[in-house]
Amino acid sequence: MKTLRIEVFNASSSLAQLRFFADDNPLPRIRDVAPAELTDFIERSQTHYQDGLSLQALGKELFDWLHGKEGYLDGYSQDTVLYIPSSPLGEVAWELLHNGGYLCANLHHPFTPLRRVSTRENPVQPKNRPLRLLFMASSPEDVRPLLQFEQEEALILTATRASNLELVVEESGSLEGLSERISYGDANDSFDVVHITGHADIVNDQPVFLLEDEFGQAQLADADAIAGVFSRHGRFPRLLFLSGCNTAQASTKALPSLCEALVSAGVPAVLGWAKPVGDLIASFTAQELYQRLAEGVELGRAVSLTRQALYREEQRILQTDPTYKPQWHLLRFYSDDTPLTALALKGKRRAMPEIRQEFLDNNVKVEVCPREAFVGRRRLLQQAVRILRSLQGEENYAEGIILTGMGGLGKSSLAVRICQHLEHDLPLRFIASGKMDEAVLRNLLGNNLPKHTATINDILNQPQALTLRLRQLFGQFPEFDAALFVFDDFEQNFRVDDYQNVDPIAYGIIIALLAAIRQTGSPSRVLITSRYAVTVSSPLRLADIALSSFQGKKTAALRLSYLPPKPDTTTLAQEQQAIQLAAGNPRLLERLYQVVAAKLDTDALFAQLAEKQAEFREELLLATLLSYQNAATRQLIASLALFEVFIPKTVLATGAGFAGF
Repeated sequence: MKTLRIEVFNASSSLAQLRFFADDNPLPRIRDVAPAELTDFIERSQTHYQDGLSLQALGKELFDWLHGKEGYLDGYSQDTVLYIPSSPLGEVAWELLHNGGYLCANLHHPFTPLRRVSTRENPVQPKNRPLRLLFMASSPEDVRPLLQFEQEEALILTATRASNLELVVEESGSLEGLSERISYGDANDSFDVVHITGHADIVNDQPVFLLEDEFGQAQLADADAIAGVFSRHGRFPRLLFLSGCNTAQASTKALPSLCEALVSAGVPAVLGWAKPVGDLIASFTAQELYQRLAEGVELGRAVSLTRQALYREEQRILQTDPTYKPQWHLLRFYSDDTPLTALALKGKRRAMPEIRQEFLDNNVKVEVCPREAFVGRRRLLQQAVRILRSLQGEENYAEGIILTGMGGLGKSSLAVRICQHLEHDLPLRFIASGKMDEAVLRNLLGNNLPKHTATINDILNQPQALTLRLRQLFGQFPEFDAALFVFDDFEQNFRVDDYQNVDPIAYGIIIALLAAIRQTGSPSRVLITSRYAVTVSSPLRLADIALSSFQGKKTAALRLSYLPPKPDTTTLAQEQQAIQLAAGNPRLLERLYQVVAAKLDTDALFAQLAEKQAEFREELLLATLLSYQNAATRQLIASLALFEVFIPKTVLATGAGFAGF
């Protein structure tokens, strides 16, 4: 794209100059203007904009003033990045420039204003790898309204699924969490984009972003605090998107906006919003922008195309809702003189390791929900991570946690997210599922530390209490000082006739692990998922984190992953039935959504489910769906159920007698 750079030069107290530099031409075109005229124009434009009067009329006035009789915009109203000085012209809504149509909305000729904050220029080259994006949402519990940040994350994932994008999610919403994520890996693994979504405001005339502290309460972060996270590690992203209301608004005391201040502090480019915007508009903008950046589109063009897409989307909304107030012009773009090249090329996509695969590698047949459908457990995740990272003597300290709740509430899915957040704290994982005894424990330890298997077995074979044997392992092998012991589906160790009492052998293993961790002061921890609680005696502590059924908007958010984007009337009615029948159980809701999406006859099935208590509906659903299958399919499913591990198709075909499988 071409560039047209405007500078304001104060020649004297009675004369100012507008200097127009075209495509790096060192000789500008100059227009003289009286300082009073310049001030009056800025104030008049801002008042017009704030009063919400005709945007088109304001856009025409802005174009005529800037273009002038001399035609300063000739040749630069299309395919152009217009560099505007952040002071004194930065507060004017140049996005509204209008000449027979909004320049920013021209479908065939990208155009975008950019507020130039500094002359700093960083030599950059597009990374020959997929785009790396860090997404952090902040929604403090003591700030209303609470945001639907899971929806924004899901939309970004959906939009970029086919693109080369590596999305990392920071769940704490805090400066500390942001700092930890920024510090991971080497320089080549640094993030190209950091996206922070949440509330922003001007407090005591200071622009701030409302992040979270360790307890989920509001923590005000100004530009210096946010920039300090990047400068501390020497890793500024190429682009920072502050997706919060008023992040591009200066204070009444002429303090720069958050966006402008962050560019001054060292971030090459920052996007923000001049006024409050709706969640759906913010999410739409993010998904459009990152889809283009992931495709290797240069930064200036990507911003322009994103604003175009937002304009078209809002024109569509206006057709059905004439009272809607468009927000496309609120997106603000700030930068220094760093070239607006692509951030990353469409390099070979790297396989992103998922903890879900780690569970499968341990022969655990537990399906966890995809990341884009993981909603509503943010506070529990924060609580669990806080406990598992605490040290002995701290208030939150516990040797382990247990996630409890009825089946289908997402205990295993939450465990996966906990593992992901502790992958740098506790990189070694010992993961088991179902019934436990010392033989299972022996295999679990030996298989994960194969070079030490013989020594581990020798220690475990000693005729002494398990706690003492485990203490010896912890003392002898440093790997045990950075381990997370995960016991999934632990309810299988409870007696069938008494769900209040756990099997003594399995219980003894848990107690021994907790005691060994406490007595050695090891950072290692235990993570259990179970329908039923497990109690331990002081001084040991197994913190119980209970999962409850979803309610309200958290339930509806799952539809993004399991229903068509524009369901018909019949599907919408079935969806409402599914939500009621699921009674807040995400796994049951997922399966019911899949039934709806498959266009099955739901009337009779839903009527049967309605007659059952909520906790028994999943069993009836699975049995009914199984009855829909023919005899050969039911036989295949029965044969598959015999296997505890994953096997090749050829083995299944031979052993189960399915020659044509």
